[in-house]
Amino acid sequence: MSGSSKRRSSIEAEIRATYPELSREPSTVIATRNELVHLLNHELPPSEWHPVTQERVNTFAVITGDCNWIHTDPTRAVREGPYGGCVAHGYLSLSLLPMLIAEVVAFTGVTTVNYGLDRVRFPAPLFVGTSIRASVLISDVLDTSVGTRVALRASIESDASERPVCVADVQWHVGFPKEESR
Repeated sequence: MSGSSKRRSSIEAEIRATYPELSREPSTVIATRNELVHLLNHELPPSEWHPVTQERVNTFAVITGDCNWIHTDPTRAVREGPYGGCVAHGYLSLSLLPMLIAEVVAFTGVTTVNYGLDRVRFPAPLFVGTSIRASVLISDVLDTSVGTRVALRASIESDASERPVCVADVQWHVGFPKEESR
C-alpha cells in the first residue's frame, strides 16, 4: 500500500470512528440499469434518523465562516430570534445529503459521479436538537453520451416539523457497462 493510500485509510478509519453513521449500509442497492429503471418513480425506504447537535452546527459555522448568532448563540437565539432557539444552516442540511442518500441507495460495480443539483429549497427551519432523515425518489433516468443520468428527488424531514427542512433535485451520472446503458 502506498503512503497516500495508507493516509487515506487512516483518515477514513478516523472519520468512521468519529461518525459511525457513515458505516451504515444502504437500504437499496442497484447493480444494473434494469434494476434502476424498475425503481423509477418509487420512493425508497428512508434513511436512519440523525441528531442535529449544536456542536455540528458550530463546526459547520466555523468551516463556512457563517457564524451568525441565530445558528451559534443559543442564549441570544432564545432571547432575540424568531424561532425560540438556534436553527441549523440550510446549507448544513444540504451538505448532509450525501451521507443520508448513501443510507438509502447505492450502486454497486459502477462509477457514480455527482453531476449537481437542479433545485434546492428550505421550506422549514431545522431546529438544533432535533433529528433528521432523508427520503429519496428516483425521478428520472436518462441515457447520455457519458453514461446514465439519474435524477433523485431528496427530501430531508425533521422530527419537529410537518414540512421538510430541505428538498433537492440531485443529479448523478452512473457508468453502467455500455451494453446496459441504452
